[in-house]
Amino acid sequence: MTVAASRGSWSDVTRILSAPANASFVGKQFYGARLNSSGKLALATIAGQRITGVVQDPVAVDINTPYAVEGVTKVVLAGTVSEDDRLMVGASGTFVKGTGGGFCVGRALTDGVSGDVIPMLITFEGYIPVWNFSHTCDLAGITSGSVDAMALFIPAYPKWRIERFTAVVNVAATTGSKDASFNLLKNATALLGTLSLTSANCTPKGAVAATTAITETTAGDADAVAADSISINSVTVSAAFSEGSVVFHVRGSLGDA
Repeated sequence: MTVAASRGSWSDVTRILSAPANASFVGKQFYGARLNSSGKLALATIAGQRITGVVQDPVAVDINTPYAVEGVTKVVLAGTVSEDDRLMVGASGTFVKGTGGGFCVGRALTDGVSGDVIPMLITFEGYIPVWNFSHTCDLAGITSGSVDAMALFIPAYPKWRIERFTAVVNVAATTGSKDASFNLLKNATALLGTLSLTSANCTPKGAVAATTAITETTAGDADAVAADSISINSVTVSAAFSEGSVVFHVRGSLGDA
């Protein structure tokens, strides 16, 4: 079934299919859903998962549910997005800005914030490419704040985004009561998301000592282009490590060139 529609300044043709509802979709209009092994439409419950379409009518369980698979559809947001951002489903079936490894369902046609209902062009572009970078740091060499653990590395991707900062123990710290914290910088801008390393979390070898999602001090400051660099900088060192090392991992997604 194809439904012609006009939403504001968008004139579109939306392709609609239908399947029995696995559970009630009351209150879930314009949420993401996928067909399960029984051929029923079920609400998306895993952030970034591939979906089948977008629920159009909030029907009860076992009632045929129309869902959009092509064209322009309305979607409910669970975060802030900008026009042309790639969108993926969040853990509740609402839509968020796509991140590395998530499945891009479509493109935002307007800006929006959590709770808004906006138009989305369904594109099913696939999983968003991920980039990773690792750097080994000798903790005993970091004796004060504002010391570069790594300076001005340029990934050189045409368009990229920083999303996660992690430290994994390479050599365990054995002397107690030591601690230091580290920030990730894009060029000279410190991004929000500090790693706090201590004697307690820097053991044993292979442990994830700390990890943080990178958030923005201002809109877009985690987005980067080919000439931009990243650095890792100590913020505070209350008691310098006597030994031990970590591998800093930086992860993000690749954008449209």
